Amino acid sequence: MESDYTARPREAPRAPPSRPTPGFGAFIHTIGGALAAPFSGIFRTTSTTPGALFVWAEVLAVAVYAIAAMVVAKVVSMGVDQRARRSA
Repeated sequence: MESDYTARPREAPRAPPSRPTPGFGAFIHTIGGALAAPFSGIFRTTSTTPGALFVWAEVLAVAVYAIAAMVVAKVVSMGVDQRARRSA
Protein backbone atom coordinates (compact mmCIF):
# COMPACT_ATOMS: atom_id res chain seq x y z
CA MET A 1 0.00 0.00 0.00
CA GLU A 2 1.42 3.36 -1.03
CA SER A 3 1.33 6.35 1.25
CA ASP A 4 -0.34 9.59 0.20
CA TYR A 5 3.01 11.23 -0.48
CA THR A 6 4.39 8.52 -2.76
CA ALA A 7 1.14 8.33 -4.72
CA ARG A 8 1.34 12.08 -5.44
CA PRO A 9 5.03 13.07 -5.32
CA ARG A 10 4.48 16.57 -6.75
CA GLU A 11 2.22 17.62 -3.90
CA ALA A 12 3.86 18.33 -0.56
CA PRO A 13 1.79 18.02 2.60
CA ARG A 14 0.31 21.41 3.52
CA ALA A 15 -0.65 22.98 6.80
CA PRO A 16 -4.19 24.25 7.19
CA PRO A 17 -4.65 27.94 6.29
CA SER A 18 -4.09 30.51 8.99
CA ARG A 19 -7.24 31.93 10.54
CA PRO A 20 -6.88 34.89 12.87
CA THR A 21 -8.47 34.09 16.21
CA PRO A 22 -8.76 36.32 19.25
CA GLY A 23 -5.49 36.70 21.07
CA PHE A 24 -1.93 36.40 19.87
CA GLY A 25 -2.82 35.12 16.39
CA ALA A 26 -5.08 38.10 15.70
CA PHE A 27 -2.35 40.45 16.95
CA ILE A 28 0.27 38.92 14.62
CA HIS A 29 -2.21 38.95 11.71
CA THR A 30 -2.90 42.68 12.30
CA ILE A 31 0.79 43.60 12.56
CA GLY A 32 1.64 41.55 9.47
CA GLY A 33 -1.13 43.22 7.49
CA ALA A 34 0.12 46.66 8.50
CA LEU A 35 3.71 45.83 7.53
CA ALA A 36 2.68 44.36 4.17
CA ALA A 37 0.26 47.20 3.31
CA PRO A 38 2.85 49.50 1.65
CA PHE A 39 3.69 46.72 -0.81
CA SER A 40 0.16 45.67 -1.76
CA GLY A 41 -0.73 46.26 -5.36
CA ILE A 42 2.86 46.20 -6.65
CA PHE A 43 2.60 42.69 -8.09
CA ARG A 44 -0.35 40.50 -8.99
CA THR A 45 -1.27 37.67 -6.67
CA THR A 46 -0.69 34.28 -8.27
CA SER A 47 -3.08 31.39 -7.77
CA THR A 48 -0.93 28.29 -7.45
CA THR A 49 -3.65 25.70 -6.92
CA PRO A 50 -7.37 26.11 -6.32
CA GLY A 51 -7.73 27.84 -2.97
CA ALA A 52 -4.03 28.67 -2.57
CA LEU A 53 -2.50 32.06 -3.31
CA PHE A 54 1.08 33.23 -3.67
CA VAL A 55 1.34 36.92 -2.81
CA TRP A 56 4.47 38.33 -4.46
CA ALA A 57 4.10 41.67 -2.66
CA GLU A 58 4.55 39.89 0.67
CA VAL A 59 7.74 38.24 -0.59
CA LEU A 60 9.02 41.70 -1.52
CA ALA A 61 8.03 43.01 1.92
CA VAL A 62 9.97 40.23 3.65
CA ALA A 63 13.05 40.98 1.54
CA VAL A 64 12.88 44.75 2.15
CA TYR A 65 12.35 44.38 5.89
CA ALA A 66 15.16 41.80 6.13
CA ILE A 67 17.57 44.22 4.45
CA ALA A 68 16.37 47.05 6.69
CA ALA A 69 16.93 44.87 9.77
CA MET A 70 20.48 44.06 8.65
CA VAL A 71 21.22 47.78 8.14
CA VAL A 72 19.83 48.66 11.58
CA ALA A 73 21.83 45.83 13.20
CA LYS A 74 25.01 47.03 11.49
CA VAL A 75 24.45 50.64 12.63
CA VAL A 76 23.81 49.52 16.22
CA SER A 77 26.89 47.28 16.08
CA MET A 78 29.02 50.19 14.88
CA GLY A 79 27.68 52.37 17.71
CA VAL A 80 28.46 49.75 20.33
CA ASP A 81 31.98 49.29 18.92
CA GLN A 82 32.60 53.06 19.04
CA ARG A 83 31.44 53.23 22.65
CA ALA A 84 33.67 50.27 23.58
CA ARG A 85 36.72 51.92 21.98
CA ARG A 86 36.16 55.16 23.91
CA SER A 87 35.91 53.41 27.25
CA ALA A 88 39.00 51.24 26.66
